[in-house]
Amino acid sequence: MVISGDEVRSWTTAERAEVQTRLAASTNNDVELTTENFALQLAAVAMQNDSIKEITTADNETEVKFETEIKLFGFIPIKTTATIEVEGDGEVEVDYPWYAFLALKSDTPMLQQLAIDIQQDFETLVVSDASISANRDELDIDN
Repeated sequence: MVISGDEVRSWTTAERAEVQTRLAASTNNDVELTTENFALQLAAVAMQNDSIKEITTADNETEVKFETEIKLFGFIPIKTTATIEVEGDGEVEVDYPWYAFLALKSDTPMLQQLAIDIQQDFETLVVSDASISANRDELDIDN
C-alpha cells in the first residue's frame, strides 16, 4: 500500500472531511483494523504532517519518506529527503543523502518513532486479516 503525502494534502475540504468522518466512525465503534481503516489512518497521518512525502507498507516492511531540514556543517540549513525503513523484526534504519554525514540531523528520533508506529499498526492489520481469512476457511465461506 502506498500513500502519497502530496496527493492526500491536495484533496478538497470535502474529501478530507470524508476521511476524518470515516476514520472517526471506525475508531468510535471499536471496529477491527481492516485494510480500509489502515489506509484511512495513513491518509490522516499524511494530511497532518506536511513533511511526509510517501508512506509505503508491505508484508514485513514500512518505508516513510520525509522532507526534512538538516544543517550542513552545523549551520547551513538544507531541505532534503530522509527515508526511514522499519523491518518486521523492529529494526529501524534512517537513510539520508550521501552528504548528510557533514550535517546535523535533529529530527531523526521523531521520524523513527512515527515509522515504528505505522509498522506496528500494519502488523496488527496483517494479523487481523490472517485471522479473518482463517475463520472464513474454517467456516467454508466463499469470498
